Amino acid sequence: MLELEDTIRATRQELTDRTAETHDHSNIIRQTKSEMQAILKIQTELNKKMEETNMKVFEKVDSSRALSEHKLSEVNRSIAQLRQEVQVSILSYVFDEFKDNLEELAQIHKDSSTQIILDFEKAITSLNSDTKVIFKKVKF
Repeated sequence: MLELEDTIRATRQELTDRTAETHDHSNIIRQTKSEMQAILKIQTELNKKMEETNMKVFEKVDSSRALSEHKLSEVNRSIAQLRQEVQVSILSYVFDEFKDNLEELAQIHKDSSTQIILDFEKAITSLNSDTKVIFKKVKF
């Protein structure tokens, strides 16, 4: 019986040790579970913050893109306006130069026409006086 009591005591001690060990393991599992839940909570919060940050970044990128496109459109409009102004200025300059050249040519033409007329009148006058001289000499 003593053996049986010793075996029972040993078994009881072993069961008590295993129960204590199981209890320690249960506590470790509870603690680990708690830590895992805290980690999952932190991870969820981080994911949410990352998503919010990504949304803000995308909004800023979209806003920046829209602003850039708007600025580019303004620049293109300004370039087109400058081109038009330059073309108008060039055409105005060319027209003014053409007008000046045309006026100069008209004056040259007028001067040469006047000179031709004067030369013609001199020639006629000279012919008239020559004709009178001839008529006087040839008088019948």
